[in-house]
Amino acid sequence: MIRNRSASFRRLVTSLSLSGLLLTSCHPAMNQTTNKAVKNATVNATSQATSSLIVPGRSIGPVQLGDTREYAQQVFGAVFGNKYYDEYTYQYSQPCWPQQCCEGVTQMHWLDYMKTQSDVQVQNGIYVYVSKGRVIQIVAATNRYATANGITSSSSPDQIRRQYPNLQSFVRLGYHTEAEGGRDIVFWDDLNGGIAFEFWYSRTSRQRYLEAIIVHEPGAQLLPEGCLESPSEWQKLKPYFLEPPNSN
Repeated sequence: MIRNRSASFRRLVTSLSLSGLLLTSCHPAMNQTTNKAVKNATVNATSQATSSLIVPGRSIGPVQLGDTREYAQQVFGAVFGNKYYDEYTYQYSQPCWPQQCCEGVTQMHWLDYMKTQSDVQVQNGIYVYVSKGRVIQIVAATNRYATANGITSSSSPDQIRRQYPNLQSFVRLGYHTEAEGGRDIVFWDDLNGGIAFEFWYSRTSRQRYLEAIIVHEPGAQLLPEGCLESPSEWQKLKPYFLEPPNSN
């Protein structure tokens, strides 16, 4: 059976958010050249790390689909640090779906933890999925990143619908915890565009809200919260539906 790690990550972060976590001698010319090179490298790394653009079918921040896991580790580690980093490799057996999961997938996760003098803010952060050493999917569950048209993880379903007219709606059946509001997670996906939106349910407001923005390879099946055992877990809904049939 495929073990899904991301549920435990997301559940932990939601708990932290709700509780308001309080965590507590060379040649001079050579030296000059070396110092200049180090300075330039630092400037470039800083510029890359602060990039915040989501490009459908391509990238989130400076990390692109197809980049190495080492590059993703370096870039997002510079943004979020590695104190709240974890990773998990899916242990799979037949059947498995989609095909990438049968070949092995590792999930890399950086929690977005920000502590100021007066407050602590925790968001689920960034998830990077890697297969055969290369990035195949990136998930932004933090409002640090935005599309060129201003969509972030804080955007409403109506805002997303106005900006993306070709989305299809799907639900991952039988996959939910109290962290997701006790209902199955719903996804709006532009398969050919390479961008998807993940919706959880709020018991307080009694409606869906955007939890994360997903960038995947155009034309490729997205990994909905990780790997599945069967395509039967992935059910198509009517376009832009936010609730599956017979939901409570």
